Amino acid sequence: MPTTWPRRCVAIAYVAAVVTLAAIGWGHDHSGFDPVEAAALGLVLPAVVPDLPVIYLVGALAFNATGAPDNGPMWPVALTFSVVLGGCACLNVWLLHLFAARRRARRTPPSPA
Repeated sequence: MPTTWPRRCVAIAYVAAVVTLAAIGWGHDHSGFDPVEAAALGLVLPAVVPDLPVIYLVGALAFNATGAPDNGPMWPVALTFSVVLGGCACLNVWLLHLFAARRRARRTPPSPA
């Protein structure tokens, strides 16, 4: 059974929400952990767990390469986290699609031959 149009819209809205929250959360200079960052990380929870070391390594490289700790530009950091967390959100959508397809295959009775 192919993916329906409303489900694709929900998936696109989910990925867009994660990317937007990541851009807002890491787009301004602040100290500490922002609740918007927590929301972005929480939305991508299944895929973010194994990807955390990569996310923080790439994020730290972007943070230090742009001079963000010394009032440098924050947009590369926001872009980096948006792309990485958007990729995690896409991975979540793909995993959910695989799970749903496998579940549908189990529920469909075999046709009589």
